[in-house]
Amino acid sequence: MNSENRPGDRRSAIRYPPSSKTRRPQTLLAVTLDLAATGGRPLHAHAANEFLLTREGRGTHRTHMGALPFRPGALHFFPRGQLHEHLPDEGPCRAVSVRFRDAALVAASEPDRQAQIRLAFLKRRAFAGRNELTLSASTAQRIETLFTQAVREDAARESGYKCVLKGIALHAIVLIGRDPKVGFTAGRPEPARGLVRVLETLNEDPSRPVTVTEMARLAGMSRSHFHAVFKAATGATLMEHVARLRFGMATHLLKSTEMPIVDVCYHCGFAGMSRFYDVFLRYGNRAPAAFRKHARQRPAPSAAKKEE
Repeated sequence: MNSENRPGDRRSAIRYPPSSKTRRPQTLLAVTLDLAATGGRPLHAHAANEFLLTREGRGTHRTHMGALPFRPGALHFFPRGQLHEHLPDEGPCRAVSVRFRDAALVAASEPDRQAQIRLAFLKRRAFAGRNELTLSASTAQRIETLFTQAVREDAARESGYKCVLKGIALHAIVLIGRDPKVGFTAGRPEPARGLVRVLETLNEDPSRPVTVTEMARLAGMSRSHFHAVFKAATGATLMEHVARLRFGMATHLLKSTEMPIVDVCYHCGFAGMSRFYDVFLRYGNRAPAAFRKHARQRPAPSAAKKEE
């Protein structure tokens, strides 16, 4: 069950957008974003976990795992390192972004440990493509109130505002975890953290060679246990999940660059064109060349042409 190891390094000089590590964001941050202004930004990632609550407008968030429609009131969660982009439709499009780094939660603190368990659950969901958090009306209203308060606190930055922001982040994680629509299940903390390490590693560079043995070791599990836990969390085997991530990476390059198809194939980590075509037919229902042609024929939202 080895990865699709490619013969030689045939990657193009065009590099796929890496995780955002050049700018170190604050440990806690709450701001209102104009998604129409950032719609032209390519796939990007944050060094912090992000809750994104849409307040106005409609469009699509996109990750390696597919498209995620958004509308007013929709709440999405993007874990640290998950590549994503925002493609708004016409008109104003605004959202509240509440971000917090993993370092904000301290293992020595019991309240923080409880939040970490729930955060690991949300990360597993998101890395498997379930970024949208569907909430009951009462929970959604409370989250809206909390995030509004967070934006005010971050804007005013009065003494102790980071304490307030952390309290809001903890409160939001617990409220979301308690909502029956989210379906939180508490697993053992260590296996959960091990699985999240694997999902973060895969998402940061889907093109890297991967083996079950290596990922099981990273997760701190036996191969058989890792296989069962991974499939339960993602709904796919390790190699199926990797193929889906590489497919998402390839679709972005086909739509946004002139890179030759054969270079896209090897740049994304596929062993050869045969495997590349098989994955595209499975997840995209068409060959790579047809996918590129079809994608470019579709009208893109005008906001997506704007630079951040």
